[in-house]
Amino acid sequence: MSGNICLTFDFDAISLWLQKDMTSMSSISRGEFGAEAVPRFLHTLKKRNLKSTWFIPGHTMETYPKICLDIHDDGHEIGYMVMIMRILICLTSRKNLIS
Repeated sequence: MSGNICLTFDFDAISLWLQKDMTSMSSISRGEFGAEAVPRFLHTLKKRNLKSTWFIPGHTMETYPKICLDIHDDGHEIGYMVMIMRILICLTSRKNLIS
């Protein structure tokens, strides 16, 4: 049996923690780990000749331009998310849903 799968990655880095106003060294270091992990993922994908889609906020693109260029140069698709990740608030009124 054969089939296809789609591989996607969210490379939020520190953007996720900034939007939650979690700017302690502990929180920021969690985001920094994402930047350390991306080259490992790219190496594994290249070794297996796999392509993927990466969703990256603008803040991460500005903070880690070389890593983002590496993703692009390896032939992966990049989806631009937003400048900085924001938590979406549930719309509760009909007026808000329409506007």
